[in-house]
Amino acid sequence: MPESFDLIVIGAGSAARDGARKARREHGASVAMVERTRWGGSCPNVACKPTKAYIVAADLLHDINTLAGKLGIEVGPATANLARIKARKDSLLRPREQWIDDLNRAGISTYSEEATLVDAHTVRAGDTELHADRILIATGSRTTVPPVTGIDRTEWIDHITALELTEQPES
Repeated sequence: MPESFDLIVIGAGSAARDGARKARREHGASVAMVERTRWGGSCPNVACKPTKAYIVAADLLHDINTLAGKLGIEVGPATANLARIKARKDSLLRPREQWIDDLNRAGISTYSEEATLVDAHTVRAGDTELHADRILIATGSRTTVPPVTGIDRTEWIDHITALELTEQPES
């Protein structure tokens, strides 16, 4: 027997959370949210917030190396310790458990599983079947690899893997 809700939301990014909260707040809906990997979505995990941690460090490094001497500040050449910059970035991230706890406290049932559409009103979350009159698909986007000849023979970096580097690449 499937678990029943008024709304099932697939995804846990900002659009998914806003839709789920609005359904709860404005319509008193019972809501289930299904997310496989990235609770909170891309922005707080691999985009907006983490990249700003790197940009702040890069801007400061640039300013020290280009402006300090001009302003009469004597310092040696500044260098980046990418492992420490990454560690700081990681410390700014909200743990998955906190996202789930916050949603549960808001009255939203959470399922940390891959969602599979069974039919127009049924979603399978792992081994659990969920049923609702409405399903909101708010899964966001993901990186695509462009069809560049030879890309499969190189160690390319995207915005997600760049945030995991602990040493500066050669190029």
